Amino acid sequence: MLSMSKIWKIHKRLRHLLPQFIIKKIRFLVERYFDSFWATKSFSIAGEDLALQSLLFRRDQQVGASSLRPNGFFVDIGAFAPKQFSNTYLFYKKGWSGINIDATPNSMTIFNKTRKRDINIEIAVSDTQSVLDYYTWGTPTVVNTLSLEHAEIFTKRLGIAPQIVKVQTRTLESILDEFLPKGQFIDFMNVDVENHDLNVLTSNNWDKYRPFLVAVELAIERFDQILNSEITTFMQSKNYYIASWIYPNIIFESNT
Repeated sequence: MLSMSKIWKIHKRLRHLLPQFIIKKIRFLVERYFDSFWATKSFSIAGEDLALQSLLFRRDQQVGASSLRPNGFFVDIGAFAPKQFSNTYLFYKKGWSGINIDATPNSMTIFNKTRKRDINIEIAVSDTQSVLDYYTWGTPTVVNTLSLEHAEIFTKRLGIAPQIVKVQTRTLESILDEFLPKGQFIDFMNVDVENHDLNVLTSNNWDKYRPFLVAVELAIERFDQILNSEITTFMQSKNYYIASWIYPNIIFESNT
């Protein structure tokens, strides 16, 4: 797989070495017989990591960069697994690092083995610092949640009752106060905590910790309803706007 910047570099070099009709012939043969030159690998459920990469590359181009910078930083709340359905692993492979947070008991064991550059934290994030019920179907399970409403829906859907465990919650601001490296800018934040996302967002200090992009799970299928959702209203109040919609995720971009 070749990145677009590498393809353009190859094309530029060939233009100086070969006649135009030869370049066109090579392009024709590649288009006809090869797929791998154009294939793009994603680790997200629906390609959200590629959308994030595109938005971040657009930002970097504005300051003259020819490719995505290799040393960015992310925060992933509800990280689930190091690779499967991950919106951050593509960036990790490119040399990025970040903070992974998940409340599922023992979820960080595999992160500590697989994502050694990252800071991996096993804790629940909410808008209060307290002890709450956490509904879990084990590890790895994408529907584990602090939301009773969400748990009831998936109990019916799965036909299996979750285990209920008591978990200590902390606000996102307090976690970043403790674990974010001093002076570190957050390029993007991912929030996917099964119907508890607004609680996570409201627990951040947006004046202190302001990522360029924020991806939030919002399982609404109609765009007009997304525009009027509590999460969109909240993010707009923090001066973010919708930059991309890839169901079930909305990507917000900072307007400052």
